[in-house]
This record gives sequence, structure tokens and C-alpha cells, in this order.
Amino acid sequence: MGLAISIVSRCDECICYHMEGCLNVGATIDEIMETLKIGVIGGGSITYLNARFAMHALEEFTAGSALSQEEKLKE
Repeated sequence: MGLAISIVSRCDECICYHMEGCLNVGATIDEIMETLKIGVIGGGSITYLNARFAMHALEEFTAGSALSQEEKLKE
């Protein structure tokens, strides 16, 4: 919930804080991506940049494993 609100409020520091919290409690990549989508739906197209920031933060926090998991699912 906090991550989605961070997207809507367009707060990059908040995004990092809540992204780390999500990962610390064991949220899956799919759950985090769903949360980002909810944030964009709630905030509109103006939040696309923040959602992209969140995706880059997710990549950093997971050392790139988030993207590789997404690509494995597509195969």
C-alpha cells in the first residue's frame, strides 16, 4: 500500500523506502509490479516517470534478478 501511495505522491525517496520494505517482508516481483500498476492507475500518466524510477530501484535492490525473472516467465 505504501509503495502505491509513493507512486501517486511522486516521492522517489518514499519509493525506495517502501520498495525495500516490500522486499524485506518477502513480496514477490509480481506483487511489486502489481502495486506499481495500481499506483499508476491511481495517479495517472504523470506518475509514469516515478513508476519507471521504481522499476529501476527494484532492479538495483534485487541486483538485476527482477528482470531476469520476468524474462524467464516470458519464455
